[in-house]
Amino acid sequence: MRTLLAKGILPVTFEECVFLTKKIDRWGSFLLGTIFLLWFLLLHAPRVVMAFRSHDPNEWSSAFIGLAMCGGSWICAWCSLQRRRENVD
Repeated sequence: MRTLLAKGILPVTFEECVFLTKKIDRWGSFLLGTIFLLWFLLLHAPRVVMAFRSHDPNEWSSAFIGLAMCGGSWICAWCSLQRRRENVD
């Protein structure tokens, strides 16, 4: 059940918040980025540390993809905040 929530239901729910609902797009982006950060820290970081000497390119690329998705989601949240600030002023 936890795996289903972590891999399927939660990311899709946050993506719907980002793309379908304009009022909570900032929170959806922020939480989606947090999920990707936890995914990186709990899954990929230990594997990269263990595979550091073997230079396994698959582990390194998976780790960087997770970090990029985290950063991209947080950039979307920041842009949403900036857009709202411009509309208020």
